[in-house]
Amino acid sequence: MKNDLVELFFREKSLVRQHIESYDYFIEKEIHEIVQANNTVVSDIDHCFYLRYLGIRIEFPTFVENMVEQSVYPQECRTRDITYSANILVDIEYTKNKQKIIKKNVHLGKMPIMLRSSRCHLESYAGTKVGGNRLKDHKAQECVYDNGGYFIIRGVEKVIQIQEQLSRNRIILETGKGGIYSSVTSASIKHKSKTNVIYKNEVFYVQSNIFTEDVPALVVIKAMGVEKCREIYEYLGIECAELIEYSYDEIYFRRIFSKSAALLELSKFVKLKADEDPEKGTERLLRDKILPNVECSVNLRNKAIYLCLMIRKCVLAKKGHLQTDDKDYLGNKRFELAGQMLSILFEDTFKKFNFEFKKSIDKILSKRIRTSEFDALTFFNLQTGSISSTLNRAISSGNWNLKRFRMERSGVTHVLTRYSYITALGMMTKINSHFEKTRKVSGPRSLHTSSWGMFCPADTPEGESCGLVKNLALLAEISTDSDSGATERVLAELGVTEVADSSPSAFYAPSNFLVYVNGSLFGLCQNPVKLAQKFREIRRSGLLDKFVSIFFNKKEQALYVSTDNGRICRPLVIVAKENAFWADRQIRENALKNRTFTDLVTGGFIEYLDVNEENDSLVALSKGALGPAHTHLEVADCAILSLVAATVPFPHHNQSPRNTYQCAMGKQAVGHVATNAKKRSDLLMLKMNYTQRPLASSLVLSLNRYNLIPAGLNAMVAVMNYTGYDIEDAVVLNKQAIDRGFARVEVYRTLKIELNRCENGRLEEIHSEGGVEQVVGPGTLVREGDALLSKVRPDRTVRTVRHKGRAAYVDRVILTRGEDDPFVKIVFRETRVPEIGDKFSSRHGQKGVVGLVVQQCDMPFNEQGISPDIVMNPHGFPSRMTVGKILEQISGKAACCTGNYADATAFEDNSAPGAETQVEKTCSDLVAHGFSYSGKDVFTSGVTGEQFESFVFFGPIFYQRLKHMVADKIHCRARGPRAVLTRQPTEGRQKDGGLRLGEMERDCLIGYGASALLSERLMHCSDEFDAHVCAKCGVICYKVRCSLCGMKPVVVKMPYACKLLFQELMAMNILPKIGLVTGK
Repeated sequence: MKNDLVELFFREKSLVRQHIESYDYFIEKEIHEIVQANNTVVSDIDHCFYLRYLGIRIEFPTFVENMVEQSVYPQECRTRDITYSANILVDIEYTKNKQKIIKKNVHLGKMPIMLRSSRCHLESYAGTKVGGNRLKDHKAQECVYDNGGYFIIRGVEKVIQIQEQLSRNRIILETGKGGIYSSVTSASIKHKSKTNVIYKNEVFYVQSNIFTEDVPALVVIKAMGVEKCREIYEYLGIECAELIEYSYDEIYFRRIFSKSAALLELSKFVKLKADEDPEKGTERLLRDKILPNVECSVNLRNKAIYLCLMIRKCVLAKKGHLQTDDKDYLGNKRFELAGQMLSILFEDTFKKFNFEFKKSIDKILSKRIRTSEFDALTFFNLQTGSISSTLNRAISSGNWNLKRFRMERSGVTHVLTRYSYITALGMMTKINSHFEKTRKVSGPRSLHTSSWGMFCPADTPEGESCGLVKNLALLAEISTDSDSGATERVLAELGVTEVADSSPSAFYAPSNFLVYVNGSLFGLCQNPVKLAQKFREIRRSGLLDKFVSIFFNKKEQALYVSTDNGRICRPLVIVAKENAFWADRQIRENALKNRTFTDLVTGGFIEYLDVNEENDSLVALSKGALGPAHTHLEVADCAILSLVAATVPFPHHNQSPRNTYQCAMGKQAVGHVATNAKKRSDLLMLKMNYTQRPLASSLVLSLNRYNLIPAGLNAMVAVMNYTGYDIEDAVVLNKQAIDRGFARVEVYRTLKIELNRCENGRLEEIHSEGGVEQVVGPGTLVREGDALLSKVRPDRTVRTVRHKGRAAYVDRVILTRGEDDPFVKIVFRETRVPEIGDKFSSRHGQKGVVGLVVQQCDMPFNEQGISPDIVMNPHGFPSRMTVGKILEQISGKAACCTGNYADATAFEDNSAPGAETQVEKTCSDLVAHGFSYSGKDVFTSGVTGEQFESFVFFGPIFYQRLKHMVADKIHCRARGPRAVLTRQPTEGRQKDGGLRLGEMERDCLIGYGASALLSERLMHCSDEFDAHVCAKCGVICYKVRCSLCGMKPVVVKMPYACKLLFQELMAMNILPKIGLVTGK
């Protein structure tokens, strides 16, 4: 049943659905709300002038060339280094000569389009079946397996990573320097701010950006319209009586007894406009900037009540009734995807656009004498480039710097890495935390219990990012905004009394419970358990959005309902629907043929729960573990893993760190990038020529299409000691296997040569001799220094571009034009066969370099005459405890015998009750085909011809060749370039730098007393210099005479860096002197 549901889930859902759904929601809904919230631009000079936005829409991607606009596809954008973007069109209404004019389809800018989204020319790729969109992808020269979810900016593929943030619009209890305080990070369509309530000097204060200093909380509450002290007392509750006493004394001391007095008092702490009334201006700031998430239609009473709730939470926490919130708890997190990030960026850019437009028209309207008739549309068109450039720059650089929202984030976007198909897929599910990576704190890094089924427990990097960079689990979804109005109507129908209809005295009555919707107080109810049950029934019937959640907090005596975006959810089977559909396999199989996963959700068989609602549920791991108290059942055991971690066969038999290592190395494995690899011109692309589907496969490998585009091959592996070159995880390779194409990789590199525009505006051209363009042709072998292309300037000077680096063949030469000037792309192809030093890895985190390549005639062979492709050391098993690798080896061997792929799905045992287990079945298959049940064979030495005394564990294991190759790392030099400042050899392989003799190496040589070697390495072979030193005063001087004593200097050999240091000290009025001793 479980595998059926997982297959059904991915039959209609994309592997990167979170990004695409978020972007589609932004394009189809959020962008309209942003424009609606900022739809009018007025002039301060001419009050009759206005410009109003009537609508906005995004078209399909186009590119303008030779004044003609035409459709553009992703592959063309990659090749021509242009941006895959579409026009943003708006309908506007404005005044011209006091007449109203409406213009349709006015160009506002260009919006980068996410691949496979609703605005992409490629069809959305929902599901794992390659169907009707294959022909369209083929015409567009696009990979049929590409999932999309990324952008193409100037030819570079960029992905906006999922950003982890603290929950918005929720009261969070935190501990700071002054003790416990409550904070709310508020966000609405128009405004965003943060409000804190702190306890200082036994008085509660409010902190906000609009106040120049902390202001008493009760003053703010009175300014918001709750004037009576008794009313404030009732909103706070009887528990706050002791701690609130001095806060009342504060307002008596300031003599604030009315709303007007409170507003005047607050006006001293805010910045108002020059001609603005203090009371009205302060009230406007309170309405807009303090708790903007709390809606106030008539007055600010709702904000005052919310402030009282913040104070009450602080008091209860100080008394020990409540605990501070766990920031690492997933229920207190929200996850921002591409849609949310672009929404914030577009909102800030759009407001800036309107501000600049207003400035430009005010400047024109302020001139009394105008030579031409004023038309606002002219100035509107002049500003449109700013929106396109801002969006492109942010996605290209990854920097989200928004002054309006005080946001300064870097590393939001990353270049989509394509070592293999699974590498690109792994980047799409990555979650980035903004916690400082250098801090050695265990809290944010540890695997929180609330992340079960939401985050992968294995897929996280090693090193400083460990635990901070996470990956989504297989079935995890991230919610988008749903209609809170519909949810509120349902709550009202279920008997919730709204705040406006509730008396303050009823708030904290024992029988009453507060009901929050998206963190804002909505009303009161009396039977929360029954209410939550009825609410869930309505949601399961499909009348509410599937991502709406409801949960009951008994300690706070509150019921929380969430409809906001960024919540992480996962599907679970509802146990209450235990009927023939789940009980009878045949009925279920017949029903699933005609149903989708969405049908099961709307039918009430499956529902999505977020982390908070899971706390009200009891989830059974398997059907056999179901009890009377269970409310839900897991969809699949393997669903706790990510798309990358699920590539590990039998991961539940491995030591946990080994699975984590494989998640990192699986992303470094070289395989097929895409089906259109020959059409791509990436800066660097690795492609394995002959890949194979793993013999030990799993359910997820079929769903994530790893079986169709693998990154490795099945190697025959003998576990034995051989030649001594296999120590420390090194492996021995079969030379004839390499000659047959084993793990052969092609490396493609692209060189871009621009034809620049000269001073006179004319372009460089490709030089021709005898009518033949001087460009290297495809198939040509080029070595270091060979000519690739000759360019001629308008003044007829010729410049030749030459090849740098290793010898390679020219694969393709492309002459094209991008957004600016034309350029030439030359794609080089280099074949890499495995050699000593190259890195290999199995799928169990056991990596090793090639220690030796042996001729097949010297390799051992078994009774069938089969020699292994790889020999690995048996000492790699005991300490690593990778039992999964042993199971993969015997399962793969049995698969070769039976002709059926072995099932290596995590936590699965497909044997029937009372029958053989999966391992026993595998061993039986081996015995039935004449092999030992243990997977061991008799081997004969290829050198002596004698049989080995012991049996050898032998069978196929899926091995990966990693991107770390010795050809990319080997480096040596005798002479080469030197740095201009220090005259020492440059650093780094790319700059043909020297090999650094560092401090520790120097210490070793000093310890050995090797002074001559030290002198040679650190001076003679580095930056030896003949310095002129005065023999009398020991100062470095000119070669003619000493400027201090007039003596003729002597020549002293020293490092140039030492001489430079002495001269810099002399520039700082510090006089270093060198003591000279006459040699014997």
